[in-house]
Amino acid sequence: MPPAPSPATPLRRILLHVGLPKTATSALQRWLHRNALLLASAGACYPDGAHLRGDKHQFLVGELRRGGTTLARLLPRLRHTTAIFSAEGLSNHFYDFDPAALRRFRQDTAGIDIEILMVTREREAWLRSYHKQCVVNPGNGASDLWGTALTAAQIADHPRIRRLTDARQLGEDLLRGFGARRLHRLRFEEDWFAATLALLGLDAATAPPLPRANDSLPDWAVEVLRRLNGIAAPERHKDYWKSALAAFLGSNHLELNAAAQADAMPPALAGEADAIRDLLSGWAAGPDLDLALRFLATADEAIAHRRPLRERLAR
Repeated sequence: MPPAPSPATPLRRILLHVGLPKTATSALQRWLHRNALLLASAGACYPDGAHLRGDKHQFLVGELRRGGTTLARLLPRLRHTTAIFSAEGLSNHFYDFDPAALRRFRQDTAGIDIEILMVTREREAWLRSYHKQCVVNPGNGASDLWGTALTAAQIADHPRIRRLTDARQLGEDLLRGFGARRLHRLRFEEDWFAATLALLGLDAATAPPLPRANDSLPDWAVEVLRRLNGIAAPERHKDYWKSALAAFLGSNHLELNAAAQADAMPPALAGEADAIRDLLSGWAAGPDLDLALRFLATADEAIAHRRPLRERLAR
Protein backbone atom coordinates (compact mmCIF):
# COMPACT_ATOMS: atom_id res chain seq x y z
CA MET A 1 0.00 0.00 0.00
CA PRO A 2 1.41 3.46 -0.89
CA PRO A 3 2.29 5.56 2.15
CA ALA A 4 -0.04 8.27 3.38
CA PRO A 5 1.16 11.86 2.93
CA SER A 6 4.07 12.71 5.21
CA PRO A 7 3.17 14.03 8.68
CA ALA A 8 5.32 17.05 7.77
CA THR A 9 2.81 17.95 5.05
CA PRO A 10 0.28 20.44 6.45
CA LEU A 11 -2.46 19.25 4.06
CA ARG A 12 -5.37 18.03 6.14
CA ARG A 13 -8.37 18.52 3.87
CA ILE A 14 -9.25 18.10 0.19
CA LEU A 15 -12.36 19.72 -1.24
CA LEU A 16 -13.13 17.76 -4.39
CA HIS A 17 -15.32 19.78 -6.77
CA VAL A 18 -16.87 17.19 -9.09
CA GLY A 19 -19.30 19.33 -11.13
CA LEU A 20 -21.88 18.47 -12.32
CA PRO A 21 -21.01 19.53 -15.84
CA LYS A 22 -22.99 22.55 -17.07
CA THR A 23 -23.14 24.18 -13.64
CA ALA A 24 -20.60 26.98 -14.32
CA THR A 25 -17.69 24.64 -13.63
CA SER A 26 -15.39 26.44 -16.11
CA ALA A 27 -16.13 29.80 -14.47
CA LEU A 28 -15.35 28.46 -10.98
CA GLN A 29 -12.17 26.77 -12.18
CA ARG A 30 -10.99 30.01 -13.78
CA TRP A 31 -11.78 31.92 -10.58
CA LEU A 32 -9.85 29.44 -8.44
CA HIS A 33 -6.87 29.53 -10.78
CA ARG A 34 -6.77 33.34 -10.83
CA ASN A 35 -7.12 33.88 -7.08
CA ALA A 36 -4.24 31.92 -5.57
CA LEU A 37 -3.28 34.69 -3.12
CA LEU A 38 -6.81 35.02 -1.80
CA LEU A 39 -7.06 31.26 -1.36
CA ALA A 40 -3.68 31.22 0.42
CA SER A 41 -4.96 33.83 2.88
CA ALA A 42 -7.51 31.23 3.97
CA GLY A 43 -4.93 28.44 4.11
CA ALA A 44 -6.09 26.89 0.83
CA CYS A 45 -4.57 26.20 -2.56
CA TYR A 46 -5.68 25.22 -6.06
CA PRO A 47 -2.75 23.15 -7.37
CA ASP A 48 -1.63 24.62 -10.68
CA GLY A 49 1.20 24.42 -13.19
CA ALA A 50 1.51 21.12 -15.02
CA HIS A 51 -1.37 19.75 -12.96
CA LEU A 52 -3.93 21.88 -14.81
CA ARG A 53 -5.34 21.45 -18.31
CA GLY A 54 -6.84 24.80 -19.02
CA ASP A 55 -8.08 25.63 -15.53
CA LYS A 56 -9.14 22.17 -14.36
CA HIS A 57 -7.51 19.09 -12.87
CA GLN A 58 -8.23 16.80 -15.79
CA PHE A 59 -5.30 14.59 -14.85
CA LEU A 60 -7.44 13.16 -12.03
CA VAL A 61 -10.04 11.95 -14.50
CA GLY A 62 -7.35 10.25 -16.58
CA GLU A 63 -5.76 8.60 -13.55
CA LEU A 64 -9.09 7.32 -12.28
CA ARG A 65 -9.87 5.79 -15.68
CA ARG A 66 -6.44 4.36 -16.52
CA GLY A 67 -4.27 4.59 -13.39
CA GLY A 68 -1.33 6.85 -12.59
CA THR A 69 0.80 8.31 -9.82
CA THR A 70 0.56 12.09 -10.32
CA LEU A 71 -1.71 12.64 -7.31
CA ALA A 72 0.45 10.49 -5.03
CA ARG A 73 3.53 12.52 -6.00
CA LEU A 74 1.73 15.86 -5.73
CA LEU A 75 0.09 15.61 -2.31
CA PRO A 76 3.27 15.57 -0.16
CA ARG A 77 4.44 18.78 -1.86
CA LEU A 78 1.37 20.85 -0.98
CA ARG A 79 1.96 23.42 1.74
CA HIS A 80 -1.55 24.53 2.71
CA THR A 81 -4.03 22.93 5.06
CA THR A 82 -6.76 22.72 2.39
CA ALA A 83 -6.47 21.85 -1.30
CA ILE A 84 -9.30 22.16 -3.77
CA PHE A 85 -9.32 20.06 -6.92
CA SER A 86 -11.88 20.60 -9.66
CA ALA A 87 -12.90 18.64 -12.76
CA GLU A 88 -16.48 18.04 -13.88
CA GLY A 89 -15.31 14.71 -15.31
CA LEU A 90 -15.12 13.46 -11.71
CA SER A 91 -18.92 13.19 -11.80
CA ASN A 92 -19.43 12.91 -15.56
CA HIS A 93 -17.17 9.86 -15.82
CA PHE A 94 -17.48 8.54 -12.28
CA TYR A 95 -19.13 5.31 -13.39
CA ASP A 96 -16.39 4.83 -15.99
CA PHE A 97 -13.64 4.83 -13.37
CA ASP A 98 -11.52 1.75 -12.69
CA PRO A 99 -12.37 0.37 -9.21
CA ALA A 100 -8.65 -0.28 -8.66
CA ALA A 101 -7.87 3.38 -9.46
CA LEU A 102 -10.52 4.57 -7.00
CA ARG A 103 -9.00 2.29 -4.38
CA ARG A 104 -5.58 3.81 -5.12
CA PHE A 105 -7.10 7.31 -4.68
CA ARG A 106 -8.39 6.33 -1.24
CA GLN A 107 -4.98 4.93 -0.33
CA ASP A 108 -3.13 8.02 -1.56
CA THR A 109 -5.41 10.31 0.48
CA ALA A 110 -5.45 8.24 3.68
CA GLY A 111 -5.29 10.53 6.69
CA ILE A 112 -6.72 13.51 4.75
CA ASP A 113 -10.34 14.56 5.13
CA ILE A 114 -12.06 14.35 1.74
CA GLU A 115 -15.15 16.46 1.15
CA ILE A 116 -17.19 16.34 -2.05
CA LEU A 117 -18.60 19.54 -3.55
CA MET A 118 -21.40 18.80 -6.03
CA VAL A 119 -23.54 21.44 -7.75
CA THR A 120 -26.83 20.22 -9.20
CA ARG A 121 -29.35 21.92 -11.46
CA GLU A 122 -33.04 21.68 -12.35
CA ARG A 123 -33.28 18.60 -14.57
CA GLU A 124 -34.82 19.98 -17.77
CA ALA A 125 -32.60 23.07 -17.90
CA TRP A 126 -29.55 20.91 -17.17
CA LEU A 127 -30.51 18.37 -19.86
CA ARG A 128 -30.83 21.07 -22.52
CA SER A 129 -27.42 22.45 -21.63
CA TYR A 130 -25.76 19.05 -21.34
CA HIS A 131 -27.21 17.98 -24.67
CA LYS A 132 -25.45 20.93 -26.30
CA GLN A 133 -22.17 19.72 -24.81
CA CYS A 134 -22.82 16.21 -26.11
CA VAL A 135 -23.36 17.57 -29.62
CA VAL A 136 -20.38 19.93 -29.64
CA ASN A 137 -17.76 17.72 -27.96
CA PRO A 138 -15.68 15.60 -30.36
CA GLY A 139 -16.67 11.98 -30.79
CA ASN A 140 -13.36 10.76 -29.36
CA GLY A 141 -14.71 7.82 -27.36
CA ALA A 142 -14.34 9.54 -23.96
CA SER A 143 -18.13 9.31 -23.63
CA ASP A 144 -20.64 7.37 -25.68
CA LEU A 145 -22.66 10.60 -25.96
CA TRP A 146 -19.89 12.87 -27.30
CA GLY A 147 -20.47 13.88 -30.91
CA THR A 148 -24.07 12.68 -30.77
CA ALA A 149 -26.62 13.12 -33.54
CA LEU A 150 -29.45 12.43 -31.06
CA THR A 151 -31.87 15.08 -29.83
CA ALA A 152 -32.20 16.09 -26.18
CA ALA A 153 -35.41 14.09 -25.93
CA GLN A 154 -33.65 11.04 -27.32
CA ILE A 155 -30.82 11.08 -24.76
CA ALA A 156 -33.09 11.84 -21.80
CA ASP A 157 -33.35 8.16 -20.79
CA HIS A 158 -29.74 7.25 -21.54
CA PRO A 159 -28.08 5.42 -18.59
CA ARG A 160 -25.47 8.20 -18.21
CA ILE A 161 -28.22 10.82 -17.97
CA ARG A 162 -30.21 8.78 -15.46
CA ARG A 163 -27.16 8.41 -13.23
CA LEU A 164 -26.15 12.06 -13.39
CA THR A 165 -29.67 13.25 -12.56
CA ASP A 166 -30.17 10.87 -9.62
CA ALA A 167 -28.45 13.23 -7.19
CA ARG A 168 -29.11 11.15 -4.09
CA GLN A 169 -27.60 7.94 -5.49
CA LEU A 170 -24.77 9.78 -7.23
CA GLY A 171 -23.90 11.54 -3.98
CA GLU A 172 -23.79 8.26 -2.06
CA ASP A 173 -21.64 6.65 -4.73
CA LEU A 174 -19.22 9.60 -4.78
CA LEU A 175 -18.84 9.47 -1.00
CA ARG A 176 -18.09 5.76 -1.08
CA GLY A 177 -15.90 5.84 -4.19
CA PHE A 178 -13.63 8.67 -2.99
CA GLY A 179 -13.69 7.68 0.66
CA ALA A 180 -15.12 11.08 1.55
CA ARG A 181 -16.57 11.98 4.93
CA ARG A 182 -18.99 14.66 3.74
CA LEU A 183 -20.96 15.72 0.67
CA HIS A 184 -21.83 19.38 0.08
CA ARG A 185 -24.67 19.48 -2.42
CA LEU A 186 -25.35 23.00 -3.69
CA ARG A 187 -28.11 24.06 -6.07
CA PHE A 188 -27.20 25.98 -9.20
CA GLU A 189 -30.37 28.08 -8.95
CA GLU A 190 -29.26 29.39 -5.54
CA ASP A 191 -26.09 31.29 -4.54
CA TRP A 192 -23.83 28.28 -4.91
CA PHE A 193 -20.74 30.46 -5.49
CA ALA A 194 -21.05 32.20 -2.12
CA ALA A 195 -21.63 28.84 -0.46
CA THR A 196 -18.52 27.44 -2.16
CA LEU A 197 -16.36 30.32 -0.95
CA ALA A 198 -17.77 29.88 2.54
CA LEU A 199 -16.52 26.27 2.50
CA LEU A 200 -13.06 27.74 1.88
CA GLY A 201 -13.39 30.34 4.66
CA LEU A 202 -13.90 33.23 2.22
CA ASP A 203 -16.59 35.89 2.00
CA ALA A 204 -18.17 36.33 -1.44
CA ALA A 205 -19.09 39.92 -0.57
CA THR A 206 -15.42 40.95 -0.61
CA ALA A 207 -14.10 38.43 -3.16
CA PRO A 208 -13.66 39.03 -6.91
CA PRO A 209 -16.78 38.07 -8.88
CA LEU A 210 -17.14 34.87 -10.82
CA PRO A 211 -15.84 35.40 -14.39
CA ARG A 212 -17.75 34.57 -17.51
CA ALA A 213 -15.98 31.56 -18.97
CA ASN A 214 -17.99 29.87 -21.71
CA ASP A 215 -20.70 31.32 -23.95
CA SER A 216 -23.81 29.21 -24.45
CA LEU A 217 -24.39 28.42 -28.10
CA PRO A 218 -27.66 29.41 -29.77
CA ASP A 219 -30.02 26.55 -30.52
CA TRP A 220 -29.67 26.90 -34.31
CA ALA A 221 -25.88 26.49 -34.15
CA VAL A 222 -26.19 23.34 -32.04
CA GLU A 223 -28.76 21.99 -34.49
CA VAL A 224 -26.38 22.56 -37.42
CA LEU A 225 -23.65 20.63 -35.57
CA ARG A 226 -26.06 17.87 -34.53
CA ARG A 227 -27.04 17.34 -38.15
CA LEU A 228 -23.40 17.44 -39.17
CA ASN A 229 -22.76 14.66 -36.64
CA GLY A 230 -25.50 12.72 -38.38
CA ILE A 231 -23.64 12.59 -41.69
CA ALA A 232 -20.60 11.00 -40.06
CA ALA A 233 -18.13 13.62 -41.22
CA PRO A 234 -14.49 13.09 -40.17
CA GLU A 235 -13.54 14.81 -36.90
CA ARG A 236 -11.12 17.06 -38.81
CA HIS A 237 -14.03 18.36 -40.87
CA LYS A 238 -16.19 18.84 -37.78
CA ASP A 239 -13.40 20.88 -36.20
CA TYR A 240 -13.39 23.08 -39.30
CA TRP A 241 -17.13 23.73 -39.05
CA LYS A 242 -16.86 24.43 -35.32
CA SER A 243 -14.10 26.93 -36.00
CA ALA A 244 -16.32 28.58 -38.60
CA LEU A 245 -19.23 28.81 -36.16
CA ALA A 246 -16.97 30.40 -33.51
CA ALA A 247 -16.05 33.11 -36.02
CA PHE A 248 -19.60 33.59 -37.27
CA LEU A 249 -20.96 33.91 -33.73
CA GLY A 250 -18.02 35.82 -32.27
CA SER A 251 -18.18 33.22 -29.49
CA ASN A 252 -15.69 32.40 -26.74
CA HIS A 253 -17.10 28.89 -26.46
CA LEU A 254 -14.22 26.70 -25.28
CA GLU A 255 -14.80 23.70 -27.54
CA LEU A 256 -15.46 25.78 -30.66
CA ASN A 257 -12.31 27.81 -30.13
CA ALA A 258 -10.26 24.71 -29.39
CA ALA A 259 -11.24 23.57 -32.88
CA ALA A 260 -9.89 26.79 -34.42
CA GLN A 261 -6.44 25.21 -34.74
CA ALA A 262 -7.96 22.96 -37.43
CA ASP A 263 -8.67 25.89 -39.72
CA ALA A 264 -6.79 24.40 -42.67
CA MET A 265 -9.03 23.65 -45.65
CA PRO A 266 -10.01 19.95 -45.71
CA PRO A 267 -11.29 18.52 -49.00
CA ALA A 268 -14.95 17.90 -49.87
CA LEU A 269 -16.36 20.65 -47.65
CA ALA A 270 -18.73 21.84 -50.37
CA GLY A 271 -20.35 18.43 -50.40
CA GLU A 272 -20.81 18.57 -46.65
CA ALA A 273 -22.38 22.02 -46.86
CA ASP A 274 -24.87 20.62 -49.37
CA ALA A 275 -25.56 17.62 -47.11
CA ILE A 276 -26.17 19.88 -44.10
CA ARG A 277 -28.47 22.06 -46.21
CA ASP A 278 -30.43 18.97 -47.26
CA LEU A 279 -30.82 17.98 -43.63
CA LEU A 280 -32.13 21.45 -42.83
CA SER A 281 -34.94 21.01 -45.35
CA GLY A 282 -37.27 19.64 -42.69
CA TRP A 283 -36.60 22.51 -40.27
CA ALA A 284 -39.55 24.81 -39.64
CA ALA A 285 -39.23 28.26 -41.22
CA GLY A 286 -38.20 31.02 -38.84
CA PRO A 287 -35.25 33.07 -37.54
CA ASP A 288 -33.23 30.00 -36.53
CA LEU A 289 -33.42 28.50 -40.01
CA ASP A 290 -32.59 31.89 -41.55
CA LEU A 291 -29.41 32.14 -39.44
CA ALA A 292 -28.37 28.59 -40.25
CA LEU A 293 -28.82 29.17 -43.99
CA ARG A 294 -26.97 32.49 -43.80
CA PHE A 295 -24.07 30.74 -42.11
CA LEU A 296 -23.98 28.04 -44.80
CA ALA A 297 -24.20 30.62 -47.61
CA THR A 298 -21.20 32.49 -46.19
CA ALA A 299 -19.37 29.18 -45.78
CA ASP A 300 -20.11 28.38 -49.44
CA GLU A 301 -18.45 31.64 -50.46
CA ALA A 302 -15.38 30.92 -48.35
CA ILE A 303 -15.07 27.40 -49.74
CA ALA A 304 -15.46 28.63 -53.33
CA HIS A 305 -12.63 31.12 -52.83
CA ARG A 306 -10.46 28.64 -50.91
CA ARG A 307 -10.24 31.18 -48.10
CA PRO A 308 -10.09 30.36 -44.37
CA LEU A 309 -13.62 30.25 -42.97
CA ARG A 310 -12.65 32.28 -39.92
CA GLU A 311 -11.41 35.08 -42.19
CA ARG A 312 -14.55 35.11 -44.32
CA LEU A 313 -17.03 34.65 -41.47
CA ALA A 314 -15.64 36.99 -38.81
CA ARG A 315 -18.00 39.89 -38.34
